[in-house]
Amino acid sequence: KQAECEELGGRVDALSTENVTLRAELERLKETCGALETDNTVLTDKLKELKGPDAVEAVRKEVAKKKDEAEAKGEEDGKKKENGKTGELTNGKRKAEVKADEA
Repeated sequence: KQAECEELGGRVDALSTENVTLRAELERLKETCGALETDNTVLTDKLKELKGPDAVEAVRKEVAKKKDEAEAKGEEDGKKKENGKTGELTNGKRKAEVKADEA
């Protein structure tokens, strides 16, 4: 029983640490996203000013096309990798739990 409690305590510690790390990363990504949205607005306004609203629409269509192509390629790559994929879980445990068990 004692060993099981210690193991669970270790897992709690590992998951708590992972949670803090993920929250910090999420905050950083939110800030980056906000900055990119601002940059995008500035660039869109500048493009509209220089080339007109039709240029903005043409760029949006081209971006959508490239995105669709990338997603299609990603789906193909994903199907190729599925057979060898280990995923987030190892032996039914999250990566942080495996690290805690190894410690």
